[in-house]
Amino acid sequence: MRFLNSSNLLGLLIALCLSLWAQGQTPRYPDFTGPQSDVARRAEAIRAIGELAVRDLSTLPESLPQLVEALNDESKEVRFAAAKAIGSSAVKLDRIRFSRRSFPKWEDLAPLYRNASARLDSIGTYARIQRQIDAFIDRNEQLHLAGTQTLPRGLPPTNQRAINKETQQFLDDFFRIEEDQLVEMWRYAHRHLPALSSADRQRALEELVTTAPPRWFEFMLLLSDNYDDDVLSAVLMQGKKEFDANQAFLLTIATPQREAVRRALASVACNSARSEEDRLLALASLAQSPMCEPQILSQIIRFSLQQRSPSRLTELFALLTKNRDRVSESERQAVKRYGLAILENDSEDSWRRGELVHALSEYLPGDAEVLRSIESLLMQEEVDSDSLVMEALAACSYHGEACSQIAPRLIDLISNTDGGVRELTLAALQHVKGLGEREVSVIVSLLCDKRESAEAKLRAARILKSNPELASKRLRETILRDLHVDPDNRCIVDLLRACEIVGARDEQLDRLCSRIANDSSYWLEERLAAYQARGLCSVDTVAVVNDMMNVINAEDESPQIKAAALHTLAHATGSCAIPVLSEYTHVEDELLACAARYGYHLAGETNTAIHLLLAMVPSKKLDESIENIAREIGEPGRKALRETLESKTASLPQRLIAFRTLVGMPAADWNDLLKYVSGDEEGMAFEESLRTAWNFDDSIVPALFTRIDQSPANSPIALQAWRLVDDFTDGLGAGGEETDGMSSAMRQAIVFSAREPEPGEVVGTPRPAAEAVATAPPPPDKWLGDRAVPAPLPPLSAVDREAGISRRVDVFYGTNRALKLISQFSHALRWSLFAIAVLCLVICLVAFAWQRATRYALTALVGLAGVVFLAQDTLDGSAWFLRSPALYSGDYADEVKFGVCQVTIPETHVPGQLESPSLFMRFEVKENPSQHIILAKTEQLERDEFFKKLHTNMDQTGKNLLVFIHGYNVSFEDAARRTAQMAVDLQFQGAPVFYSWPSHNDWYRYPDDALNIQASVGQIRAFLEQLARDSGAEAIHLVAHSMGNVGLTQALAKLESDGPLFSQVILAAPDIDAGVFREQIAPRITSKAKRVTLYTSQTDLALLASRYFNQGQRVGDSSHGVVVFPGIETIDATSIDSSLLGHSYYGSSVNVLEDIANLLKDLPINNRNYLEMQANQNPPYWSFAPRYRMAARE
Repeated sequence: MRFLNSSNLLGLLIALCLSLWAQGQTPRYPDFTGPQSDVARRAEAIRAIGELAVRDLSTLPESLPQLVEALNDESKEVRFAAAKAIGSSAVKLDRIRFSRRSFPKWEDLAPLYRNASARLDSIGTYARIQRQIDAFIDRNEQLHLAGTQTLPRGLPPTNQRAINKETQQFLDDFFRIEEDQLVEMWRYAHRHLPALSSADRQRALEELVTTAPPRWFEFMLLLSDNYDDDVLSAVLMQGKKEFDANQAFLLTIATPQREAVRRALASVACNSARSEEDRLLALASLAQSPMCEPQILSQIIRFSLQQRSPSRLTELFALLTKNRDRVSESERQAVKRYGLAILENDSEDSWRRGELVHALSEYLPGDAEVLRSIESLLMQEEVDSDSLVMEALAACSYHGEACSQIAPRLIDLISNTDGGVRELTLAALQHVKGLGEREVSVIVSLLCDKRESAEAKLRAARILKSNPELASKRLRETILRDLHVDPDNRCIVDLLRACEIVGARDEQLDRLCSRIANDSSYWLEERLAAYQARGLCSVDTVAVVNDMMNVINAEDESPQIKAAALHTLAHATGSCAIPVLSEYTHVEDELLACAARYGYHLAGETNTAIHLLLAMVPSKKLDESIENIAREIGEPGRKALRETLESKTASLPQRLIAFRTLVGMPAADWNDLLKYVSGDEEGMAFEESLRTAWNFDDSIVPALFTRIDQSPANSPIALQAWRLVDDFTDGLGAGGEETDGMSSAMRQAIVFSAREPEPGEVVGTPRPAAEAVATAPPPPDKWLGDRAVPAPLPPLSAVDREAGISRRVDVFYGTNRALKLISQFSHALRWSLFAIAVLCLVICLVAFAWQRATRYALTALVGLAGVVFLAQDTLDGSAWFLRSPALYSGDYADEVKFGVCQVTIPETHVPGQLESPSLFMRFEVKENPSQHIILAKTEQLERDEFFKKLHTNMDQTGKNLLVFIHGYNVSFEDAARRTAQMAVDLQFQGAPVFYSWPSHNDWYRYPDDALNIQASVGQIRAFLEQLARDSGAEAIHLVAHSMGNVGLTQALAKLESDGPLFSQVILAAPDIDAGVFREQIAPRITSKAKRVTLYTSQTDLALLASRYFNQGQRVGDSSHGVVVFPGIETIDATSIDSSLLGHSYYGSSVNVLEDIANLLKDLPINNRNYLEMQANQNPPYWSFAPRYRMAARE
């Protein structure tokens, strides 16, 4: 993770000490910087009241009046929070209406909801919420007058059709079970319903639909997918003119699976004799189906266009969105025209037009006509008072980059509005690419507005990433201006954090950050923000590393600044910083120790970080902060959290923290987590933790029902699960949308720890006590949740252009190489030993030449060994300081590590050349970015982060992958460089990826490399399977060279698939036994790809040597005949390979590269007219035509 890319940076420590100062009370909705405004405080209070009301409905009589009163507040932000909370409580009450549980007295609540509706009507801004509340009031008034929700149990059959003896016996036994024994009801029905005939089962369900508790149906449909169609059929067979409340509920929870049921629902949806509400219920139920037949869709579209009923458009578009590929173009255009006509009709209700703009945008993302309608709404409506504008802005999220079409109007709205409208406008602008100078200036000025909310500033900073070079320049200028402003009015922290988010490499900005970071007259938050920004904006990694090491080693520096320096170092150098971090993980200062342990996460070792942080629990002061840190790390730490939870040696507090963190993650494995919630004392502690977790998702309910079903009736475990079901469905975790964490726990701790400095300690000027502690933004990838938009790759900076770099290529990798740590020698010690060794060598050589004594010769050899060792050590260290890549050795490791490299390509690059320093040819020792292809940076990633960045890259470059597996005697660095060179020379439209197995990069280690590639087959197979499953690529091309073909072909042979998983598989100069290839490998790989191509050569000296070493012909060696096999296209490259060893033509011959490029374009071999078929073998092979061979030699 990058230093600011996670913005957790100093982050996680800031919560440590905040918890000290506030007795564990971390602000839940902090501002971006400085104190919260009165408006923000009132809005927070209203949100808290609303969340409590929805979680505990028994508090509604007390909380609802406060929420209604808040609708009169002068602030739109407060009014919106109140309206949203009231609407959420209505939704929750409406839900439990069907659940047979205690319902707050309607007589007490009805006047309050009516007052809320009247107030919302007078405001005129929240028509959608008002409509929701009105519908809720109407339904509950009817139920209150009726006095009951369902018919009495055990009534005579509602249909006159006779019930046979078996069905009647089933119903009688079913109704002997007490109504609150839902589990027994389910078990009885699940055991006996399948035994009935299809007709009898349908007849029984028709009776149960009328008389059984609705919650039992919810329980049954959650536990099994076998009854949805039967329940829907039973509802539709009732023969009533209108659906009652129970039937309406069943239509909303059952999913139609069979075509016959979908047709029956479509008949109701298109029946003009039925009420509009019934037609909408049937249409909504149909929209829940996983798919729908084109004939049914056409029927519904025709009926909707004939009826011209605006009320059904939202449900119609929901159905069409799920089935957009099954709708004809003419139908799509007809529905769009009708929807746009309603949307542009000013006489229609605003709430309906608001729903329609969302539905249209979701159905037709990026459509130019829909965007023009949105722009028209933004131009014509009263922005400050009409909710339709807010709905139109929210709908922009569906259109992505197409929002650039309306960018000028969005910028005008930012300049002329505030509050919710401005925040929604910023959210829409996040999708716009290539903002100009005016737009960037407007957004930077927003960062300087102290009245602006934290979320708005975070959005603004993300928007600036679309033009990082211009944004960096404007931010730098603004910071320079702000340095001369009174400290109370400065916005330096906000601006520096924006620089951190933008992430542009800027030498002038780096110097400015260094100046602020090293000046103790600035506030501590400003200095910490400057340290963070340096981690991402610095051009000179060497300077950053040296500066940070000086800070870390300074005896008089404060723990807060040292913590910041550790994090900056971890961001800048990745896993190479681990030796330094390890020195501080067990220091007495808890804050510094916690910061160092968190640094492992920033260095790419997240699981180690989690284990180290939890090992500090119990702590005198940091328990709550460590839990906040674990929660902020989130998904990358899941593995370590699971290990802690399952550990028999971990303490209960450590396991509880791990449990609560896992519970709060998305896609929690509830079936596994719930096993820790048991009836004993420890299980009760886990139950309490489950109740306090704030980020539940709905999938907990089926898991709880499953747990109830698998436990003995009325057992402690079953009763405990029922209590959790009741708590959850009563609102636990359903208090509305949680605001994304606007603070970083680590950063809060670091800042707050400076409030009580040690005697004589100089930390920097703290903020005045009246001001709130500055907070840090959360990790950039979490700020906006699902609406986060991947930033484009930054354009080439001026520094790159001056250095002669024409392109920076992101190359993704997987590897099972072991990590090689950097040298432990200090800089001074290394050179001292080096000088002594050289002196010893020189003196002894001179003495030996003078006296010919054996002792001098031996001493000279010792000196020579020391020189060689220290030179090697120095070169390794310089590689770290110059490029800061993660250094991987040639040793084997079981675990597959993921990451991304950045490789620079010089302007002078020649296709087919892997430009490198040459001591003997050009007297070059040091890499020069203007002349050589250089591995500039390596960042190790957790698996999920790897695929997230891979998806972002493919969104920008193309939905294809080029995967390269190198051969023997290749280092990790050279594999990355070769992959980047091939991607550039092939002009590949997609993401380049390589798998680096543990080759030793020594020509004499051939036997060791052969053993390592065999041992790595399983890891290569797993890596390829994950790419095929999780990358989302439209085409995956595989290229292997030399010994790498051993790993690739064996991995492909072991893959299990029904069809081709990959597009092109290219085997270049395979170092595989020809007989083994024909008999065991080739028959098993041809079905795994669309096409398999084999390149061979007669002049491959490396494979000639391999043939003698392995005592057998190699597949890539055609000197004793070309290896052919049905289903594999073989190409002999002998005539066009002019390299010294004839072994690297796959990447060094422009002719072969051109052929590979045509392969990736799926050009058939018969259409590549530079190839000639050689029919003297069966099957035939191909070679390059004579005229092409001559062109190659020229």
